[in-house]
Amino acid sequence: MARMVASKKYPNIVFTPGIEIWLDDLKPESPFPFYFDVEGSLTTDEGAMTNVAFALDQLDQLESKVRQHFKENVSSSELLQFFFQHHLTEMDEASLQEMLHTENPDDLTEYELIDCLILKRFGAGFDAKLNAYVYMMDFSFDPDYTDELVVVYLDSDFNVITISHES
Repeated sequence: MARMVASKKYPNIVFTPGIEIWLDDLKPESPFPFYFDVEGSLTTDEGAMTNVAFALDQLDQLESKVRQHFKENVSSSELLQFFFQHHLTEMDEASLQEMLHTENPDDLTEYELIDCLILKRFGAGFDAKLNAYVYMMDFSFDPDYTDELVVVYLDSDFNVITISHES
């Protein structure tokens, strides 16, 4: 029997308990596809789906919180340093200029690079290692130029657990 995610901001998300939710157009106004997914095991748990709806309604604040975390930790984060340097050194100048919307990509500060990141996905799943539900947020630059991601894992209280670099 189909149900609705109880989100005020995204009230039209229909799901079937036990089946994964996968949407590639959660934000149709976005210039890039925005993906939303929830593991099927979570869709059978009413409490988990209430938390997913709450998270969706707080998505802008969560994005800001993660960006702030990036800014507070960028100088000590080998992962973020590598992610930025990879793009700045591996891409040609014209692509960098287009992707980062600047004539001088090398002049951007780490904070400005963080501001250039695009939130591409929000998801929820179960982490067996933690034996808990987690949220995932994927950030990248313009997907027309890169498929590299910074994936942020958040606990049920929306605190950053870990960050990974994926492709």
